[in-house]
Amino acid sequence: MSDKAIPLLLAGGLVGLGLAWVTQGSGVIHDDQARNLYIPDPLTMPLQVKVAHDEERIWFRYRWPTERPHIYHDMLRYTDGGWVRHGASTVGPQPEGTYEDRVTMLVDDGGVPDFGRYGGYVTVGDRMRFFSDEAPAEAVATHPYLGETLGQTEVRKHLPETRRDVAE
Repeated sequence: MSDKAIPLLLAGGLVGLGLAWVTQGSGVIHDDQARNLYIPDPLTMPLQVKVAHDEERIWFRYRWPTERPHIYHDMLRYTDGGWVRHGASTVGPQPEGTYEDRVTMLVDDGGVPDFGRYGGYVTVGDRMRFFSDEAPAEAVATHPYLGETLGQTEVRKHLPETRRDVAE
């Protein structure tokens, strides 16, 4: 590398860092419930993980601080002589505390082919449940396999075989 190239590379690197600093946070910078976007404050929290195992099983225990634990999922409330489902998955905090706090982790036991290649893609991808481009319930319900065969109204995972090009 010539002596003339070093200052140009250094200047290019500084310009790149400057652009990154100036544009930081210029993407999604506000809540948008219509697109399933919620930005919590604070952005991070401590997560304690304890793991134990024996010859056959593995156990995980997760703990994180919360002012008001949300521990329920499907709750029924007796109202006007009948049981009514109460609470739902909402974008952002659930003020009544009727939808559980969650953490998700994928563990590979070697039983899923190509898990190392696809990993979280099978649960996080285009048109998935609760994403900003979520497939409409009507589209899933009328899908020949998802809706008509399985009776589903939402997309919860992708299998590599369902992609147009499995090499993607």
